[in-house]
Amino acid sequence: NNHLNSYQLLMVACKIKQELDFVNSNYYLQYYVRDLQYYVNTYTTLKNNLPSSVTALLWDSYVLIESRKHSGYTLYGSARGNIYTYPYNYEGGSNQKWIVYLSDHGRYFRLNNKQNELFLYATGDGSAYGDYSSSIKDYSDQWQITPIENGDYFYFENRANYRILDANDIFCSSVFSCSSSRLCCCTTVHAYSSYKRTNYQQWKIL
Repeated sequence: NNHLNSYQLLMVACKIKQELDFVNSNYYLQYYVRDLQYYVNTYTTLKNNLPSSVTALLWDSYVLIESRKHSGYTLYGSARGNIYTYPYNYEGGSNQKWIVYLSDHGRYFRLNNKQNELFLYATGDGSAYGDYSSSIKDYSDQWQITPIENGDYFYFENRANYRILDANDIFCSSVFSCSSSRLCCCTTVHAYSSYKRTNYQQWKIL
């Protein structure tokens, strides 16, 4: 179904969440008690028919973002603002958790690292970094998230410069030492301008 492979799916999902939050609110309980269960059931059914990745993106308190090319490697934001992917649960996994904020009713999203509170953004030269919101002056910390393969995977396209979030090849180094091993493997993450999209640029939301 092509409707599942469009950013508009997330906009519809945001509307479902908005309406479900409303019918569960004190305001609705005060004025519309008669119809409450009908609308709760209706919007809950709509929510349950969404891909699980979409409900995680909008309803979970945080998400993990896994590279399709490098299974088991999830997006990691360092305290210095560098962006990598590391094996899941690297150093406890706290730097691999991302809080999702909506912009423009779900057409765009902002990703905030749960550990260090830095927002993921892209520069015009193809770099991906994390920074505090007050330091980001344009839309470079907003991403259009487009599902593919019926919501199994996603592209992240930057609103300001149209660059696509991309995980490079894995490299291993003792400099990036893991707690469980002297040698640690990771990937750097960039935001490239690409007309031919590959699984390097495809991500799974967990």
